[in-house]
Amino acid sequence: MEVEETARCDRLWLERGQKRKRRRLSEEYKAETVRLMRSSGQSMGQMALELGIGETALRRWAQQAEVEAGRGPAGALKRSEREELAELRRENQRLRMEREILKKATAFFESLSGRRPVASSESCLWKRSWRSPRGLARKAALEPSSGIRR
Repeated sequence: MEVEETARCDRLWLERGQKRKRRRLSEEYKAETVRLMRSSGQSMGQMALELGIGETALRRWAQQAEVEAGRGPAGALKRSEREELAELRRENQRLRMEREILKKATAFFESLSGRRPVASSESCLWKRSWRSPRGLARKAALEPSSGIRR
């Protein structure tokens, strides 16, 4: 069996005092290991030692199997939910970076053109500052005249 062979190789590495390389184990292997642990009646520590797996890793696999089966603690996320959450966090981070870049670009072009953005929740509208002579003339031209001249 693959599990026993892996455990035997791991024990040889540990007996020689060398470090184990980090392994990527398949989901099938983890599920089979948890099933074997539950059916054998051995403690987690004994099973981990026998298989050459860290006890903490085996405990995490067992806890995740409980969550996937719907028997985990309240608020625990299934694997698919964790992956979706990680993807959403990455997308959120990317969008924040894009927004910061656009803010900096807006400030840069604002400084070049002498225009300023008007705060609006729908969009970023541009208008000339009313304080400049050209802006005052424009404002006067836009206002309706009352027909009374002084």
